[in-house]
Amino acid sequence: MRSMQLGFHKSSQRRKIRANIRTHGLTFEFIRHERNEFGEITDEIEKKIEIKGIYHIGSIMGGMYLTERERDGGVTPKKNAPMILVLYSDFIDEPIEQLDRVFVNGIENRVVEIINVAEVNFACDICLEVIN
Repeated sequence: MRSMQLGFHKSSQRRKIRANIRTHGLTFEFIRHERNEFGEITDEIEKKIEIKGIYHIGSIMGGMYLTERERDGGVTPKKNAPMILVLYSDFIDEPIEQLDRVFVNGIENRVVEIINVAEVNFACDICLEVIN
């Protein structure tokens, strides 16, 4: 793990990631719904956030998330999850929050976790969960 983090600190690796996101990334529109006085999500849209990133499937290493269904039923969490890799600087400009929603290839997804890759404030993986 340490050798992987050391490689990420090299400026050439950062340039490659930045260039890939800028060149090959897609613009994703995240939707944040308003909440009522009980904290429940309503149908009203509070905010739309556009951010450029690369969609991929990856494993969550920092902290395995549990979906609502899994919390209740005790199902083992999945190792792989859909993710969007974004630049930290873009993320900070318009922060995405847990439970924000995004459509990927016509499928609605919910943000379940945001991982600061290698904890160096360069890139973030936005972990998604498909909404049935």
